[in-house]
Amino acid sequence: MDLKILVIGLVIGLLLGGGVGYGAVSPQLSSLQNQVTKYKTESEKVPTLQLQINTITSEKAVIQSQVNGLQTQINSLSTEKVSLQNQLNTLNNEIATKNSQINALNQQIAQLEENQTDYILLAVSFSRTQDTSSLITQWIGKANHTIRLMQYCITQDKLADSLISAKNRGIDVNMVIDDGNVNMSGSDYQRLLDAGVDIRDDNYSGLMHHKVMIIDDSIVATGSYNWSTAAEDSNYENLILLRSIEIANLYKAEFERIWSQTETASSLQPTASFTYYASGLVVTFTDTSIDDLGVVSWSWNFGDSYTSTVRNPTHTFSSSGTYHIVLTVNDADGLSGSTSRDVTVSTTQPSVDGPFWGSKNSNKYHYPSCYWATQIHPENLVVFSSSAEARNAGYIPCLVCNPP
Repeated sequence: MDLKILVIGLVIGLLLGGGVGYGAVSPQLSSLQNQVTKYKTESEKVPTLQLQINTITSEKAVIQSQVNGLQTQINSLSTEKVSLQNQLNTLNNEIATKNSQINALNQQIAQLEENQTDYILLAVSFSRTQDTSSLITQWIGKANHTIRLMQYCITQDKLADSLISAKNRGIDVNMVIDDGNVNMSGSDYQRLLDAGVDIRDDNYSGLMHHKVMIIDDSIVATGSYNWSTAAEDSNYENLILLRSIEIANLYKAEFERIWSQTETASSLQPTASFTYYASGLVVTFTDTSIDDLGVVSWSWNFGDSYTSTVRNPTHTFSSSGTYHIVLTVNDADGLSGSTSRDVTVSTTQPSVDGPFWGSKNSNKYHYPSCYWATQIHPENLVVFSSSAEARNAGYIPCLVCNPP
């Protein structure tokens, strides 16, 4: 009994002591409970925060990789920059060396220009053994603006023809010859004058013994060579051709000195001439008259009571036959000249054996010896066996050589 009471008393004592102790620690327990609740709430956020940390860590790794790549590029570009800078330095050194060489060459050129004459030798020719006249005509043909001549005489028709051709293509041709050779046998003075070339005699008591041609104020031809047939075929003569503005100016000054002492040739009587082309009873006349001042009027008499004042008339005759044609021309000074020739017309046009030459670029046919025939390029040449063949092909006679 006593043991039972003792146990009950102990239980009661424990209960009373626990209540008292709980009451003492209850606030602490409440605080701890709040902390546990807080920690529990915070722990629920951990997975989200961990996921964010993982994402940021991945982005950081990517950015770091990009940074590493860019750093590698920077390093490569830096190396390339150094290489290019070295190349640039090398090129600058080479440029400096080349500039130094150029300066040295310019000094050498300047020294050579001081020590050398400004000329280029174009040709040297010796007559009798070489075709000197052809060399001269070749260079006359190359003139672009002017030809100035001082010649003792001119009796070589080939050279006179070349000057006339130059004049006709617009070249300004001026020539002085010795006054004692104006009317010498075979002189081309009058023919050149009639063709419109400004040719004068020197009006000096001594000889005008120069043999000089100046082309375009830059090319000089000079030597012992006279412009005569004898110089080409009989004598030993020489000619030198050179290009030099400096030398040309010296000869030009001499030419102008002599030219200033001359006078323009007085007006001369016109030389009347004409060509014609007959087709049946129809004849086309072409005036070829020349005069130093120019022809201003024409008077034709066709020998059948008909006349004309047209420069290049076409006349139809009434019947076949031979008619005496007279042409009279007048110049600006009232001087006149006449010429005449017989012209035969027929209702039938005879055919004459050739050869005759034509060009693919023209409708004229010529004798092979005609000047214009010689100007046809080989690739354009058309050869006819007769005049009838030429006419049947649509060609008409040349008015210069006047083939049948």
